[in-house]
Amino acid sequence: MLTGTPVGTAISAPPKPIEVIGSLLPDQLKWKAFFSRQAKNPKYLRHGDVVEAAVATDDGVIDLGAQRTVVQYRSGNE
Repeated sequence: MLTGTPVGTAISAPPKPIEVIGSLLPDQLKWKAFFSRQAKNPKYLRHGDVVEAAVATDDGVIDLGAQRTVVQYRSGNE
């Protein structure tokens, strides 16, 4: 069973010194820096990435099939 997101998959808490420095910055600057850094994180899905998932038992008795999804980025204005 999986619950939550394991550390290292994408976002995780910054090291303590960075957290302390961030707490000294104005909120607008802090969030701008945060989102700028996260946009460069290669662990996030990006436009054009393909996600494939299948549901089946190892013995093949149950096979619910597979799904293939291409990630498409759309602006919030659509």
